[in-house]
Amino acid sequence: MPALGFGSLSPVQRKTTMNNTMTQREVTVHLVDDDESVLHSQLELLTAAGISVETFSSAEAFISSLTPHSAGCVVTDLKMSGMSGLDLQRKLVASNSTLPLIVVSGHANVPTTVEVMENGAITLLQKPYDANEFLDAVQRGLDQLVENHERATELNSIHERLDSLSEGEMSVLRLMIAGSTKQSHLDRTRDKHADC
Repeated sequence: MPALGFGSLSPVQRKTTMNNTMTQREVTVHLVDDDESVLHSQLELLTAAGISVETFSSAEAFISSLTPHSAGCVVTDLKMSGMSGLDLQRKLVASNSTLPLIVVSGHANVPTTVEVMENGAITLLQKPYDANEFLDAVQRGLDQLVENHERATELNSIHERLDSLSEGEMSVLRLMIAGSTKQSHLDRTRDKHADC
C-alpha cells in the first residue's frame, strides 16, 4: 500500500518532504467524488480562487495516486460507489496520514457525522452548501496542513537534538525527566564511591 500523506515517513524524510513541498507551494486540494458535475463545480470554485486542484472519480483512484510527497487537503463525498468517503477517511487515519479531510454529504446521519468528526475531519458539509462555506472549509484544511507542517518541523528538530546528545547527556536528561537533578545524581554517585 502506498504511503498516505506524511504519516509513514521517518522524521528526516517527513521534514525534507514537507520543507520541499511547502517552499515549492505544491499544495493541492484533492477532490474525490463519483459525480462528475460536483467535481466540475468544485474544481471551478477552487481554480477561480487560485488553488491547485486534482480530481478523482473514486476513493480508490485517489489512494493509488498518493505518494510520500502528497501534500494538501482532501475533499471527499461521503457516499460513492466502491469505497465510501468514510472508508477513505478510515484508511487515511489507519495510515497515520496528516492530510486534512473535508467530507461532503447530502445523506449524513448523526452517527456518521459523529464518526467523521471524531476521526479528525475539518468539517462535514451538508449538500447543498454555499460556495463561501466550501471555500472557507478548504481554507481551514489548508491552514491545518500548515499547522501540521509546523508541528512536524518542531518535532523533527527535537528528535535531531535528542539524537545529537552523548550517552552521558542522555543519562542526565533521563534523570531530569524523572525529577532528579545533575547535582543529586553526582551526590548519589559520590556516595556510592565513598561506600566502596
